[in-house]
Amino acid sequence: MRVHRAPTSRRAVALLRSEKLLRSQKLLRSGALLVIGVLLAACTSSSDEPTTTTNAPTTEVTVPTTTEPVDLDIRNDGDGRLVFGAMLPDDGPGREAGQSALLGVELAVTDVNEAGGVLLEDIFLSPGNPGSSINDVQATVDRHLREGIDVILDGAPAEQSIEVLSKTRAAGVIQFSPTSSDTTLAAAADTELYFRTSPSDTERAVVLANLANEQALQTAAVVFDQDGAGPALAEAFVTRFEGLGGEAIHQVPYNAAANPASSISVLSQDPPSGIVLIGGAELADLITDLVGVGIGPRSIAVYAILTDDVDLGGLVEDPRVLNGLGLVEIGVDLNRIETFATRVEAAADDRGVDAPFDFGAAAAGYDAVVVTALATEIAGTDRPEAIAEQIIGVTRDGVLCVRYNECLELVQSGENINYDGLSGPLELVPPGEPSAASFVIRTYDGDAPPNAALDRYLFAR
Repeated sequence: MRVHRAPTSRRAVALLRSEKLLRSQKLLRSGALLVIGVLLAACTSSSDEPTTTTNAPTTEVTVPTTTEPVDLDIRNDGDGRLVFGAMLPDDGPGREAGQSALLGVELAVTDVNEAGGVLLEDIFLSPGNPGSSINDVQATVDRHLREGIDVILDGAPAEQSIEVLSKTRAAGVIQFSPTSSDTTLAAAADTELYFRTSPSDTERAVVLANLANEQALQTAAVVFDQDGAGPALAEAFVTRFEGLGGEAIHQVPYNAAANPASSISVLSQDPPSGIVLIGGAELADLITDLVGVGIGPRSIAVYAILTDDVDLGGLVEDPRVLNGLGLVEIGVDLNRIETFATRVEAAADDRGVDAPFDFGAAAAGYDAVVVTALATEIAGTDRPEAIAEQIIGVTRDGVLCVRYNECLELVQSGENINYDGLSGPLELVPPGEPSAASFVIRTYDGDAPPNAALDRYLFAR
């Protein structure tokens, strides 16, 4: 989705910073150098959002050519400079979120450095993507560890992220995801070095239960794919809905590889006030069948939580069967971050990145960098384990601040801070994920895509 560019005053002043050399003495056995150049451009704005500059930095890295394995007995104890290593997809299904998150990350690097950096040093970004296989992601992580990075910005699919957790944990490096909402990651991570600014998918079920209660739905049916995230999301919805006084009269698991339509006959015999569908592409057929038995989204409240990246409007023969369906997604109100969205678009133009953009992922990427930078300043060292001890506290129970420069001033004056991010209030809790996040209910009104004019934004706490 693109936003209308609000007019902003800009001064086109280019500032080319000298190249920085970073030598890793702890993890880099080959003695190669990490070289990162940062190109900044300044701007001004009257918005409350962080807008010290217009364009994102470009990053250039010379990486080691050695294939010598990483020695995981040597831990990262910090060297005075905060270095991020990107592992964000630039192609495939995760491209939109990955490239959007990278744009946000680069903008944050620019803003942090313009405000004075961290521990009186610029921060750095080494680019990288997870590729399409476990071997690819392992190679990216190995390269970053040889470079001596402190934080991996992880946008890989959950199974790939889980695969490298033991390696990053052993190296004492933070793994921070701005895009992953997979329900299995928190349990799999089981480490104080894993964080994310994207809420768990179970929070989508919680916010939907809140909405159902608000709409005075007395009973609900939950129809869910019995594999993957389906059971966890169904349980989260039922627990919250019944805790608010509703009754889940039907909980119907199905096998997506079989005939999911056979699972809805009980719903037509004893219709609920509302229906929650949790699954992937097969939901297109399920909704069509619900319409056929008179309990489609034009008849009763029907909501869907997609566990795969699919376009329901493109999967149904007639998009009118989706009329009235509500789709629950993680999303940020663009009216709240319009200036930031404009900056993302400008940075994308400069880098030749094509739309569409996921501005929520861009905001989450921005926040991941700012939160880590502030935690590093508080810790007084770039040793990842010390940084990790401060990350949750940065986002709660302190003086509210929304820009890196104002947060930094508070930290340097000895104040506890509560950073409210572009992606939402965050309020991170163990196991390192948001307890407060922004969601959007997208509503279909007869056409293939949902009608953006009907979007409704909700916070879940």
